[in-house]
Amino acid sequence: MHSIFSFNRQDNEPIWKSLREMYWYAEGYQPKRGAEVFAVHPTVKGAKESKHPLVVHQFVGAGRTLFFGFHETWRWRWREDEKHFNEFWIQTVRYLARSRQDRVKLRLNRDKPYQRGEHITVTVRYPEDAPTPADDTDVRVAVLNKDTQERTTLKLAHVKGKRGTFEGVLTRTPVGRYEFSLERPLVAGGPQPQVEASVIAPPGELQRTRMNQGEMEEAARESHGRFYTLAEAEQLLDDLPSGTRMTLNAPGPPALIWNHALLLVVALLFLSAEWILRKRYHLL
Repeated sequence: MHSIFSFNRQDNEPIWKSLREMYWYAEGYQPKRGAEVFAVHPTVKGAKESKHPLVVHQFVGAGRTLFFGFHETWRWRWREDEKHFNEFWIQTVRYLARSRQDRVKLRLNRDKPYQRGEHITVTVRYPEDAPTPADDTDVRVAVLNKDTQERTTLKLAHVKGKRGTFEGVLTRTPVGRYEFSLERPLVAGGPQPQVEASVIAPPGELQRTRMNQGEMEEAARESHGRFYTLAEAEQLLDDLPSGTRMTLNAPGPPALIWNHALLLVVALLFLSAEWILRKRYHLL
């Protein structure tokens, strides 16, 4: 589950099972008291009835050291697996190049201001050189909107494949200045980690209130019309073209159906039939 064994995938187990196996490992050693074992032999027993360690990490001052009890990683370069070989050693070198982390870090997914409604990802990372909380630890971050004084609590979940890392997403983000602080579990012997962010309103229609006369004139030309301002509105009726009178080739004058007596008789017949049927089936 350590970062040097991660290939930035949700599930790394299929990748490790596809790599070529090794046939040699070092023997005759055991980890020191302050060392941390990252990988062990699957079957061979070591000291104190535990499995034989193969990858061991320890701090020396502010620097990191890694011991590998094997030297056949070149076998992972078989055909298309070379990219995994490269990822493993790049991540290992990057891990060794980090300085010693002695405090809990609280950070956001970006430094620049967020826009209203944009999600904010909050990450809490515990130092690797100290005991880290269990994966099911209840980690919470307090969120304060300084403009409205509204307080909320964001619950974080453990990130699979990353040791001591918990993450959560704040989905409700109105405009304001925000302060994030670790609420649970509290850090002993020092101030609680905090970080600030701001949420601004996105550029909207009210920020450009001037009329775009150029586009309106272009739209009028494409629709074979004409653009008028309020000062020229009185000319609209005078500029309208005279219409062409359309004649209908009908044999006689139009018949006024709604004023015909037969339509009244038909309506009365329908109403009478409905009343008789309702009366017969006891619906009245």
